[in-house]
Amino acid sequence: MAETMTGELRITYEFVEPGQARGEELRATWAALRIEVVGAGTSTCLTNVVERRNASVRERIYAPLYPLAEWIVANWYHILYEPEGDVYDRHHEVFIRRHNLMHAGDGFFYPSVLFVPSGDADEGTVELIAADRVSALRQFISSTADELPAIPVGALRQTLSEFIDSVANRLLDSGITATLLQQEWELIRNADGETAEFCMHVAAAGLDPNDIDQPSADRFESIAAMVPKTAWTTLFTDSGPDLDRAEAAARTLRDHSRYLAESDYRIPIAAELRRAARRTTGPHPWQTGYQTARDVRSALALADRTFASLDALLDAFGFSGKAAASALRRDHQLPLGAVVGVNRNGSPGILMNGLGTSAGREAFLFCRAMSEYLSVPADAQRIVSRARNARQKENRAFAAEFLAPSDLLRDRVNSTTVGTDEVDDLARHFGVSQLVIAHQLQNHRIATIESV
Repeated sequence: MAETMTGELRITYEFVEPGQARGEELRATWAALRIEVVGAGTSTCLTNVVERRNASVRERIYAPLYPLAEWIVANWYHILYEPEGDVYDRHHEVFIRRHNLMHAGDGFFYPSVLFVPSGDADEGTVELIAADRVSALRQFISSTADELPAIPVGALRQTLSEFIDSVANRLLDSGITATLLQQEWELIRNADGETAEFCMHVAAAGLDPNDIDQPSADRFESIAAMVPKTAWTTLFTDSGPDLDRAEAAARTLRDHSRYLAESDYRIPIAAELRRAARRTTGPHPWQTGYQTARDVRSALALADRTFASLDALLDAFGFSGKAAASALRRDHQLPLGAVVGVNRNGSPGILMNGLGTSAGREAFLFCRAMSEYLSVPADAQRIVSRARNARQKENRAFAAEFLAPSDLLRDRVNSTTVGTDEVDDLARHFGVSQLVIAHQLQNHRIATIESV
C-alpha cells in the first residue's frame, strides 16, 4: 500500500533590530523570517521574495512575528479543521480570510499561503497552496513545484504551537503582557477536552467558534447529541454551517443506523469487494479514488464495459432481488446526496436522494456511495454531499473513473482537442454527464475542450 506523501512545515526566524517600527509588540518581535515545506527529499521556500527596486532575491522577509502569531491564534481551529465546504470553498472571501497567511494583518506584506484541511479531524492532513503576491515594492514567488506535500494535522499543530509559544515568550521577556495574542492563546492552551472538541467541530462545519451566539451553540450541541461522537466529523464537515441541514442530517444518520442494525439482507458481491478492498492512497484524495475505481473494475472483471442504466450498474455490484430494495433505498427529503453504512452481514446500506436526478447523475451518486461503502468502518456511517473535503473529492474521483475510465476515454479520443459535440457523444456512450467527461478529459490530460 502506497503512503500519502506528507511533509513538514518549518518556521525559522532570527530577531533583529526593528528600525523605526512603531508599537511595542511589533518592535519586540521584529525578525528575519523563513517559512518552508519539507518532504520526500524536497524543500520549498514559501518566503521567496524579490525586492522590485533592485531585483534582488532572498528567502527571508523582515517583518514582525506578532501579527502572524495573532492571526494563527484567531483562526486556530479553522486552519487545522475547516475543509472546503459547499458554502465556503477555497475561493470564498470568508474561507480565504480564515485560511490565507496574507491576511495576518497590520498592513505587513506576508506571503500568500492557503491552508486547506482535509476534513478528517486529527487524523487528517492540511494542504498548503502558495501563490504569487505582488506589491509596489516586493513580489513573493510561489512554489514552482506541481504540488506541495500535505502536512499531518498533529505535526502542523505542533509547529504552530511552538511558534506561538516563542512569540508569546518574547513578549514576556520584553515586559509586554495582556495582549490579545497572549489572552487568546492561553484560552486555547487551557481548554478542556470537551471545549476543544466543540470548537473543532464548530469550525469544521464552517462556523466560527469565537463568534457563535449562545442559541446557536446550544443548538449545535443538541444536534451533536443525536449521533455518537464517532459520527461528528462526518456530520459537521459534510452538512456545513446550515444548522437546519445539520439537524436533518443528524436525524437521518440516527435513523439509518437503527435500520442497518436490524437488517440482515445480503449482497455477497459487494460484501466480498469490501472484505478484499486494499485502499491504495495517493498524494491527493482524487488519486486514491481513481486507483480504487481501477482496482474494483479489475476485481469485477469489467474490462471495457460501460453502463447504459442504473440497473446494469446495480447488477455489476450484485444488487438483485429483494435484497437490492433493502440495500438501496430512496428518500427524496434527504438533505444530502446519500448516507452510507454497513448492515450486520457486511452488506451495503445506502439511503439516496435521487429526486429530479437524471439516470446518469443517479448512477454517479450511487458510485460515490459505493466508494464510501468500501472503506467505511463496520460501526460507522458516511455521507455523500456537495462538500469539497477530502472524502468527497475521493468519492467523486472514484465515480468518474469507474463510470468513464480514463484508459477507455483515451482509446476513443484521437485528438488533443475535442469539441462540445464529441463531449456529448462520449457522455452518451459512458452514461454520464458532459461535466464528468469534461473533468476526466482534463484531469487525466487526455484532451482539452474547445471553447465555444
